[in-house]
Amino acid sequence: MRYLTLLGAVLFLAACQPEETAEMRAAQRAEEAMAKVTECAAVQCTTLDLDGTGIPDYTVLNDMTHLKVLMISYTDFSDLNDIAGLTGLEELHIGSTNVNDLTPLSNFPNLRLLHIQNTDFTDAGSLTSLRNLEELAIGGNSLTDIGFVRSLPKLKNFDISNSDVADLSPLRGHPALETLAMEYAPVTDLSPLLHVRKLRQVGVVAPYIQDELTAQYEQLRGRGVIVNYEPVLVIC
Repeated sequence: MRYLTLLGAVLFLAACQPEETAEMRAAQRAEEAMAKVTECAAVQCTTLDLDGTGIPDYTVLNDMTHLKVLMISYTDFSDLNDIAGLTGLEELHIGSTNVNDLTPLSNFPNLRLLHIQNTDFTDAGSLTSLRNLEELAIGGNSLTDIGFVRSLPKLKNFDISNSDVADLSPLRGHPALETLAMEYAPVTDLSPLLHVRKLRQVGVVAPYIQDELTAQYEQLRGRGVIVNYEPVLVIC
């Protein structure tokens, strides 16, 4: 009888607890993220990972000039001006955010890596200011023109997966490109890649479905290029 009484009390107390809502979970994640920010500021950390856990006010990051790597993908981040003071950044991850204006990227001349996939930006021309960029993930949108790569002489790893890019001619003769991910991009001519001296790996989707490209894939292999059917870059 005593056991049943205790069990009943436990069940009663459990029933009295408020049900966790989506808003409560979001508030908890924001609190945890702000705790990360506070700790990072206190120890002058160089890497801050807020992927998937946005904060209420991103301008609080502006004073953290010690940061070299900032990861805020999969959040509600929307304005690069909010972090314009982080001029020493070398890596910036803003994929799957609400950023649509890339103009403020000129504030980050030291960037070596930029992941900005799955964002609805309006003008990729602003990328030309990032002449130190070595890795760029920019797929998952309606991008069609990659002419800006001509201004990125150090670019080694390039991801245009799930974009609308069909013309690879801007890559012809690129001095540094080593890997190209183009899964689910409507590319119909690979010949510009035959003139990329350092190219060593490309990622494609079921290439043998595209009979017209078979010979070009074989030409790439003949030059020592690995043709992958799986993603060649890990994007986060």
